[in-house]
Parts: sequence; structure tokens; C-alpha cells
Amino acid sequence: GGGGGGGRAKAPDLGGAAKFYRKAADQGHAGAQYNLALCFWRGRGVRASAAEAVRFMQLAADQRSAPAMHNLAGMHLQGIGPLAPGDPARARRWLALAARQGFSPAKEQLARLDREAAVGRARRLWVRANAACGGRLRLLLALLLALLLALLLTLLFARGLFFAPPSEAQAALSEAMASEAAGAGGSIPGAPPGTFADTAVQSVEVGVFGGIRDEEVESEFL
Repeated sequence: GGGGGGGRAKAPDLGGAAKFYRKAADQGHAGAQYNLALCFWRGRGVRASAAEAVRFMQLAADQRSAPAMHNLAGMHLQGIGPLAPGDPARARRWLALAARQGFSPAKEQLARLDREAAVGRARRLWVRANAACGGRLRLLLALLLALLLALLLTLLFARGLFFAPPSEAQAALSEAMASEAAGAGGSIPGAPPGTFADTAVQSVEVGVFGGIRDEEVESEFL
């Protein structure tokens, strides 16, 4: 047993395989065209070329190779090589043809494209509806906010939060002024304005709100 049994396996001859595929592809063999397209796409055994990959994938797809139709659809979606900038409609047609042959990856890809298309349509409808009704909705919201603000202010005024009722001290002061005016002679029937009773009340009011009480309060803190 010369030569040893532990020798390594030879690396595949990618260049030779590519030549074989090329010869068969030129004779119209769909499988060879598909494999040669993959060689050009991945740069295996040949120089990578997106244009040649698309060309041989197209030849295989024209012969109804389901894997080739599926891959060609992906090339149309991505806009590979001469297919730029891409053609989603044509990609969908190739996927549909492959799916009719029962090719599962094509069915799954077609279903995904259908979902994305449905989401896109719904989004466009929402954008159009929002643009058409956006102004009306904003106006309605503004009116609603104004109504709520008016209701809130009405409740605050009703509870006296803005204008507080008179305190007990103010009520007592008013009562004292009234009794003092009555003791000084009260109101004189038929007397013109400026009589003693009127001037007495006015002087007390001026004294209270004119700063006399403020001065007394300030003196307490000196």
C-alpha cells in the first residue's frame, strides 16, 4: 500500500467545472445555464460578472427552470447588473411562474411581496386620508379644547377660586360702618348726596383702603 491512505482530497476544479457548464450551456442545457449563472455571480471558476450571471440566468428561466426563475426574480428586485434599477412587476411575474411549478421558495417570496404590497397600500391610504381630513380634525380638536377650557373656567368662577368671598374681617368692618352711619343720623330722606351720613361712610372706606390699616400693620413689625 504505497502512497499512504491518509492523503487529502483534492480541491474541486472550479475552472474545469465552469468550462463544462459553459459547453453544455451553449448547447441549450437549462441546468448548465443555471449553474454557469451561479458561477459568474459568485466568481467561482470564472471572473465574477453580474451581466453574465443575469444573461445565463435569463436563458435558464426562459426554459422554465424554477430555480432560475426564482433567482431571476431576485435579480429584478435588486436591480442586478443590466437590470438596474429593478422591476418589481417583472420579478412578481417570474415568481408566479415558478410558484405554479410548486417551487416553495418562490411561493414564500411571492407571499412576502403580497404582504408588503398590502401594507404599502394601507399606508398610502392612511396618508391620503390624513391629508384630506387633517385640517378638519385639527379644527375639531381646537373647538373641543376651547369648550373644555370654558367649562373649566366656569367651574372655577362658580367655586370662587378666582373671586374669593369677603372674609369675616371685611364683613365685620362693613357691619361696623353701617352701624356708625346709622348712629350719625342715618340716611336723610330727600337729602342730596354729600350729607353727613354719606361722607362718614366714604371717609371710613377711604381710610381703610387708603393705607391707614396697612400703616398700622407695618408698625406692628417695627
